[in-house]
Amino acid sequence: KRSGQILFSSSWPGVMREARMIDLSLTGMRFLCSEILSPGTILKITAPHMRASAVVMNLREEVVNERPSYTVGTSFLAVEFEDPRGSFLSVSG
Repeated sequence: KRSGQILFSSSWPGVMREARMIDLSLTGMRFLCSEILSPGTILKITAPHMRASAVVMNLREEVVNERPSYTVGTSFLAVEFEDPRGSFLSVSG
């Protein structure tokens, strides 16, 4: 599990919107935002130590602090980590 603030945009050039990353894997990301994003939407995502383009795979409505929010599941199309070593697995011998 990884969490933290991210910025995303669904248009180029677009206004970057804030969201909260809930989970991160090698293949995608899940985040919480206040915007409805349709499955198939292509996103530009920036987060501390990474940049990515991703496609929205699913959307689920949540209620956070008595306000509607949306959990967005994405699949990476391309991802670049600032320092790939140690981002997911670190081995020493």
